[in-house]
Amino acid sequence: MSSPIAGITFGCGVDNGSLSYNSNGTVGLGRGSLSLVSQLGIGKFSYCLTDFFDTNISSPFLFGSLAQAQRHRRPAVQSTPLIQNLERPARYFVSLEGISLGDTLLLIPNGTFDLRADGLVACSSDSGTTFTILRRARFRGGRRARRRRARPAGHGG
Repeated sequence: MSSPIAGITFGCGVDNGSLSYNSNGTVGLGRGSLSLVSQLGIGKFSYCLTDFFDTNISSPFLFGSLAQAQRHRRPAVQSTPLIQNLERPARYFVSLEGISLGDTLLLIPNGTFDLRADGLVACSSDSGTTFTILRRARFRGGRRARRRRARPAGHGG
């Protein structure tokens, strides 16, 4: 049984073929006025990303007062503050300090990932994106580290 919620706007689609994993839809959680959290006036949410391949652990989605980092239940939970970008107020940003491939920290100049005054960022993250794409000129050494990590055992590694 369902009942309407006054003042909430939902989009409708005819052909939603791009939805993955046979899902029934997508929920918008951005800071914009049409996102679900904005329309409901919830104020906050949390999404704990767990190991994708471990089917024994769930990735909880919590809203409102429940959206606190569950450190007391799971000591391994880590969180990071969100950064406000006045040029793109509807999006969420986090600070990125570096990238490692296995045990190899890539040599990336300090400040590469800092949010610039004009609102541009050097690296964008999307929890639904499958691939990582990095600008070649900024990430020298990444190819060598990737090759070392991917080299089969017993082949000069």
